Amino acid sequence: MSKSDHDPEALAQLQEKLAFLEDTLQQLNDAVTNQQRELIEMQNTNELLKEKYRQISAQQFEGEAVLDEKPPHY
Repeated sequence: MSKSDHDPEALAQLQEKLAFLEDTLQQLNDAVTNQQRELIEMQNTNELLKEKYRQISAQQFEGEAVLDEKPPHY
């Protein structure tokens, strides 16, 4: 075994790096989780907006059809 295998300073540096990497991994995981939650929320909002658009378009189309009809007294 080499001297570096038993070097407390080297071990402490490795432990610091490991702690830093674990913290960074947790931060990245939290960010991805939040982004996924936001993405799902945006997809749901998008679906609601598309449905509302379809409803408005259908109402507008029905309104135009009524406007194109001649009144009954003609």
